Amino acid sequence: MSEGRESALRRLAVELRQARVEAEGRGDAWAAAVHTVDLEEVEERLRLRETWHRFFADAEHDVLITPAAPTAAIPAGTRALTVDGVERSFFDQTGWANLASHVGLPSLVMPVARNASGLPIGVQLVGPAHSDRTLLAMAEDLGSLLRATAGGFGF
Repeated sequence: MSEGRESALRRLAVELRQARVEAEGRGDAWAAAVHTVDLEEVEERLRLRETWHRFFADAEHDVLITPAAPTAAIPAGTRALTVDGVERSFFDQTGWANLASHVGLPSLVMPVARNASGLPIGVQLVGPAHSDRTLLAMAEDLGSLLRATAGGFGF
Protein backbone atom coordinates (compact mmCIF):
# COMPACT_ATOMS: atom_id res chain seq x y z
CA MET A 1 0.00 0.00 0.00
CA SER A 2 1.46 3.34 -0.93
CA GLU A 3 2.06 5.97 1.72
CA GLY A 4 -0.58 8.12 0.02
CA ARG A 5 -3.12 5.33 0.27
CA GLU A 6 -2.20 4.67 3.89
CA SER A 7 -2.59 8.38 4.67
CA ALA A 8 -5.97 8.33 2.97
CA LEU A 9 -7.02 5.39 5.14
CA ARG A 10 -5.89 7.24 8.26
CA ARG A 11 -7.87 10.34 7.18
CA LEU A 12 -10.89 8.14 6.52
CA ALA A 13 -10.59 6.69 10.03
CA VAL A 14 -10.61 10.21 11.49
CA GLU A 15 -13.64 11.16 9.37
CA LEU A 16 -15.50 8.00 10.42
CA ARG A 17 -14.80 8.71 14.10
CA GLN A 18 -16.17 12.24 13.66
CA ALA A 19 -19.23 10.99 11.78
CA ARG A 20 -19.90 8.42 14.50
CA VAL A 21 -19.72 11.09 17.23
CA GLU A 22 -22.07 13.34 15.23
CA ALA A 23 -24.54 10.49 14.66
CA GLU A 24 -24.48 9.62 18.36
CA GLY A 25 -25.08 13.29 19.18
CA ARG A 26 -28.18 13.28 16.93
CA GLY A 27 -29.39 10.09 18.58
CA ASP A 28 -29.04 8.21 15.27
CA ALA A 29 -28.02 4.79 16.58
CA TRP A 30 -28.16 3.11 13.17
CA ALA A 31 -25.78 5.63 11.54
CA ALA A 32 -23.48 5.45 14.56
CA ALA A 33 -23.38 1.65 14.26
CA VAL A 34 -22.61 1.81 10.52
CA HIS A 35 -19.79 4.28 11.11
CA THR A 36 -18.46 2.08 13.91
CA VAL A 37 -18.34 -0.99 11.65
CA ASP A 38 -16.67 1.01 8.85
CA LEU A 39 -14.15 2.44 11.30
CA GLU A 40 -13.34 -1.01 12.68
CA GLU A 41 -12.72 -2.30 9.15
CA VAL A 42 -10.39 0.59 8.30
CA GLU A 43 -8.50 0.20 11.58
CA GLU A 44 -8.18 -3.56 11.05
CA ARG A 45 -6.81 -2.99 7.54
CA LEU A 46 -4.22 -0.58 8.99
CA ARG A 47 -3.26 -3.12 11.69
CA LEU A 48 -2.89 -5.87 9.11
CA ARG A 49 -0.85 -3.59 6.87
CA GLU A 50 1.53 -2.88 9.76
CA THR A 51 1.78 -6.60 10.61
CA TRP A 52 2.70 -7.44 7.02
CA HIS A 53 5.25 -4.61 6.97
CA ARG A 54 6.91 -6.06 10.09
CA PHE A 55 6.87 -9.56 8.59
CA PHE A 56 8.80 -8.46 5.55
CA ALA A 57 11.06 -5.90 7.29
CA ASP A 58 11.95 -7.65 10.55
CA ALA A 59 12.47 -11.13 9.17
CA GLU A 60 14.12 -9.79 6.02
CA HIS A 61 11.83 -11.80 3.74
CA ASP A 62 11.71 -10.72 0.11
CA VAL A 63 8.81 -12.96 -0.92
CA LEU A 64 6.25 -15.20 0.77
CA ILE A 65 5.19 -18.26 -1.22
CA THR A 66 1.77 -19.74 -0.41
CA PRO A 67 -0.61 -22.11 -2.15
CA ALA A 68 -2.71 -20.30 -4.73
CA ALA A 69 -5.77 -22.25 -3.60
CA PRO A 70 -6.53 -25.22 -1.36
CA THR A 71 -6.95 -27.50 -4.41
CA ALA A 72 -5.85 -27.66 -8.01
CA ALA A 73 -7.72 -25.45 -10.47
CA ILE A 74 -11.31 -26.39 -11.14
CA PRO A 75 -12.45 -27.21 -14.69
CA ALA A 76 -13.39 -24.21 -16.84
CA GLY A 77 -17.03 -23.18 -16.50
CA THR A 78 -17.42 -24.91 -13.13
CA ARG A 79 -18.75 -22.99 -10.13
CA ALA A 80 -18.34 -25.76 -7.57
CA LEU A 81 -15.98 -28.57 -6.72
CA THR A 82 -16.20 -31.69 -4.60
CA VAL A 83 -13.74 -32.05 -1.73
CA ASP A 84 -13.86 -35.25 0.34
CA GLY A 85 -17.35 -35.94 -1.01
CA VAL A 86 -18.71 -32.49 -0.12
CA GLU A 87 -19.65 -29.96 -2.79
CA ARG A 88 -17.92 -26.63 -2.14
CA SER A 89 -18.40 -23.22 -3.75
CA PHE A 90 -15.81 -21.90 -6.16
CA PHE A 91 -15.40 -18.93 -3.81
CA ASP A 92 -14.01 -21.24 -1.10
CA GLN A 93 -10.90 -21.25 -3.30
CA THR A 94 -10.19 -17.54 -2.85
CA GLY A 95 -8.93 -17.50 0.75
CA TRP A 96 -5.25 -17.43 -0.13
CA ALA A 97 -5.77 -14.61 -2.63
CA ASN A 98 -7.49 -12.58 0.09
CA LEU A 99 -4.38 -12.88 2.22
CA ALA A 100 -2.71 -9.90 0.61
CA SER A 101 -5.06 -8.10 -1.74
CA HIS A 102 -7.13 -6.16 0.82
CA VAL A 103 -4.03 -4.61 2.41
CA GLY A 104 -2.51 -3.53 -0.89
CA LEU A 105 0.38 -5.97 -1.15
CA PRO A 106 1.49 -7.04 -4.61
CA SER A 107 1.01 -10.70 -5.42
CA LEU A 108 0.88 -13.02 -8.38
CA VAL A 109 -0.15 -16.60 -9.01
CA MET A 110 1.73 -19.00 -11.23
CA PRO A 111 1.33 -22.68 -12.13
CA VAL A 112 3.98 -25.05 -10.78
CA ALA A 113 2.51 -28.53 -11.38
CA ARG A 114 -0.51 -30.48 -12.63
CA ASN A 115 -2.72 -32.92 -10.76
CA ALA A 116 -3.63 -36.41 -11.98
CA SER A 117 -6.47 -34.90 -14.05
CA GLY A 118 -4.07 -32.48 -15.75
CA LEU A 119 -5.41 -29.39 -13.96
CA PRO A 120 -2.83 -26.82 -12.85
CA ILE A 121 -1.68 -26.44 -9.27
CA GLY A 122 -0.45 -22.95 -8.48
CA VAL A 123 1.48 -20.99 -5.92
CA GLN A 124 1.03 -17.36 -4.94
CA LEU A 125 4.01 -15.07 -4.50
CA VAL A 126 3.39 -12.17 -2.10
CA GLY A 127 5.80 -9.31 -1.54
CA PRO A 128 6.07 -6.17 0.53
CA ALA A 129 4.64 -2.91 -0.74
CA HIS A 130 6.20 -1.72 -4.02
CA SER A 131 7.92 -5.06 -4.77
CA ASP A 132 6.09 -5.81 -8.01
CA ARG A 133 9.31 -6.14 -10.02
CA THR A 134 10.84 -8.45 -7.42
CA LEU A 135 7.80 -10.73 -7.68
CA LEU A 136 7.96 -10.77 -11.47
CA ALA A 137 11.68 -11.61 -11.40
CA MET A 138 11.12 -14.35 -8.81
CA ALA A 139 8.30 -15.84 -10.91
CA GLU A 140 10.49 -15.80 -14.00
CA ASP A 141 13.35 -17.49 -12.13
CA LEU A 142 11.05 -20.07 -10.54
CA GLY A 143 9.41 -20.81 -13.90
CA SER A 144 12.81 -21.31 -15.55
CA LEU A 145 13.93 -23.61 -12.74
CA LEU A 146 10.75 -25.69 -12.93
CA ARG A 147 10.96 -26.02 -16.72
CA ALA A 148 14.58 -27.12 -16.48
CA THR A 149 14.14 -29.63 -13.65
CA ALA A 150 10.64 -31.05 -13.98
CA GLY A 151 9.81 -31.11 -17.65
CA GLY A 152 7.98 -27.80 -17.54
CA PHE A 153 4.54 -29.19 -16.60
CA GLY A 154 3.37 -28.14 -20.05
CA PHE A 155 3.18 -24.43 -19.22
